[in-house]
Amino acid sequence: MLAITVADVPCGQGNIGIRTARLVGGQNAIPHEFPWMVSISRKGGHFCGGTILNSKYVLTAAHCLCSSTSIIPTSQLRISLGEYNLKGPEIPASKEERVVNAILHPGHKCGKYADDIALLELARPIIWSESVKPACLPVATGKPGYSTFNGQLAKAAGWGWFGEDRSKYKRADVLQKVEVRVIENNICREWYASQGKSTRVESKQMCAGHEEGGRDSCWTKYVAHSHTKFMLLNNGNTNFNKYPIALMNTQIELITRD
Repeated sequence: MLAITVADVPCGQGNIGIRTARLVGGQNAIPHEFPWMVSISRKGGHFCGGTILNSKYVLTAAHCLCSSTSIIPTSQLRISLGEYNLKGPEIPASKEERVVNAILHPGHKCGKYADDIALLELARPIIWSESVKPACLPVATGKPGYSTFNGQLAKAAGWGWFGEDRSKYKRADVLQKVEVRVIENNICREWYASQGKSTRVESKQMCAGHEEGGRDSCWTKYVAHSHTKFMLLNNGNTNFNKYPIALMNTQIELITRD
């Protein structure tokens, strides 16, 4: 799969080391394995994840920028670069940046989840380091429905909840990761129907996970929601570049891909 970068440095290059202890369905990420991942906070608390595209812009889910039916003022948003452990000190230290502009997809409406994608413009250019790097973007194939990605391995990473029932599970403090597979939309629709769910799978969305369950960011109570970012693996090889083609929304099995 071809990829492009919109940054002025090589993209998609993270730290690949030994595996860490396995958690429920997944495992801790290696420090700086995903140096393009950022924590988005408001009033001092993490509430969403994002992906560094270049020295000025971060990609995130549009619904993260909504409070009820209104857009959160950018003055309340902070971006933490080089973040790994939300509760512990980082080595090197993470850096906090201000947001000066939020660009939501023109088709997105607060309270809805269509066109759930947005850009955040930072107040100053990012200084690159081993812990802060941009992600790659996949080259569009032109095939209808993005079918070229069906069956490919992907990774979801973020600081999501360990389970859907938040009264029983806690949210991850350490960055988590899990490997899943892109599932054809028709198969995804059939799966939802078989579970008695009325969730719609639109052409602008894609599904990822494991129908049998076990290690899934979507269907088996692992890391999910707005805290999670979804990445394709080039040729399925984790030593190759990662392409963030989508963002988990709160319909956690579905991912916006525009």
